[in-house]
Amino acid sequence: GVVNYTQNALMLLGVIIAMGFIDLPLTLIVLLGVPVVSWIIRRFGKKSRKAARGAMVETEALSSALMENLDGVRVIKIENREAAEEARVSTVIDRRQRHVIKGADSRAFSGPASDIVAYAVVAAVMAYAGWSASQGQMTVGAFASFIGMLLLAGQALRQVTNLTTVLSEGFTAARRLFAALDIEPEIREASDAAEVAPGPVTVALERVCFAYRADEERSAPTLSDVSLHVAPGETIALVGPSGGGKSTILSLLPRFYDVTAGRVTLNGRDIRELSLPSLRDHIALVTQEPFLFDDTIAANIAYGRPGAAAEDIVAAARAAAAHDFIAALPDGYATRVGEAGARLSGGQRQRIAIARAFLKDAPILLLDEATSALDTESEAVVQAALERLMDGRATLMIAHRLSTVKNADRIYVIDGGRVVEEGTHDALVARGGLYARLARQQSLDSEPEALPGFDTLPPLAELPDETGA
Repeated sequence: GVVNYTQNALMLLGVIIAMGFIDLPLTLIVLLGVPVVSWIIRRFGKKSRKAARGAMVETEALSSALMENLDGVRVIKIENREAAEEARVSTVIDRRQRHVIKGADSRAFSGPASDIVAYAVVAAVMAYAGWSASQGQMTVGAFASFIGMLLLAGQALRQVTNLTTVLSEGFTAARRLFAALDIEPEIREASDAAEVAPGPVTVALERVCFAYRADEERSAPTLSDVSLHVAPGETIALVGPSGGGKSTILSLLPRFYDVTAGRVTLNGRDIRELSLPSLRDHIALVTQEPFLFDDTIAANIAYGRPGAAAEDIVAAARAAAAHDFIAALPDGYATRVGEAGARLSGGQRQRIAIARAFLKDAPILLLDEATSALDTESEAVVQAALERLMDGRATLMIAHRLSTVKNADRIYVIDGGRVVEEGTHDALVARGGLYARLARQQSLDSEPEALPGFDTLPPLAELPDETGA
């Protein structure tokens, strides 16, 4: 579009100059149409920009609606909402189509509108030329040359007008694109960022405060005055009610977010002074719902360490108790896992994520509810693999099942964004606070309380069967 626009604009300018040399008064008559043509271009260009902007906004809405329908297809079906969702998507399509048609109308009408002006100018030129020839002021050759130039100018003008609407749509799209490209990342690396020294790492949070909104007056802080530390080889657990800020603490360590007050340190150095690649190279993360790419099992295990040798990948899978089920697959480690690992079970996906962490061999390990979504048998296998993975590493783990944190070196109870209790499992149970109440609810240190009335029922052997025997 830019090339054609420039070519036709230069041709139009050259033709007008040539026409001026042939007959200046006639050329001035031609130029009287320029304001009208400019108004037409502006008018249709504005309509085209508005239509393009509306179509792009509705395309965005359509993409979101389609993705919601695909992601939520089970909810839609179980609630019998297919017709309602079809109607919702159809409404978005109709709105988008109206903008698309308006844009097409602008492109379709801009050329003919400029043609009308061009033909009116040609008529005026021919009238003037006829009068001038009758007065003996213009020869037939000059008239023919001028008309030929004028027709060439009209053709170039039509192309310029049409391309103006196309460029208007292009610039509208470019503004939306560059608005996204110009967004500055909130997490930035210092110009003199240092590398993390190799070897064991001690992690500490020192009076950390954090709010997801920068304006804390309008948003309650998620974390307030949180302090904790974990040394190499130690395992600390974060427990407490949902929404207390446990996952936020894990997000602060790899600098997915930055603290609003206090600091997070590695070996006593603020992580904001460290390079992001070096910091994240020292952290392995295993989440409740591990993400696998639609690639081979080997590629997913080696994702954090590209170029790893095949024997290292197999060793990591063995350590994660994943080798046996991988070897049983038809293609072994070359098996593709499907979109988000859909071809594997939850326990298999989790063990591949653990194998990825084994292969990365980072000194810091973050576990976010790594076994909560598994059945009992899978949980036992995964928990054993996790214990091997935690050996010798500074480990921070989140768990709602307190049975998985009983052996942690320290347990921090997080409630309302604050550390309300700290200690070992036995010490916290003896204290009788929030942790002890959570432990009782999960029957870790007491027998379940009998429901009223059930203690008076006779033994099962004494109950009659359906025949009354």
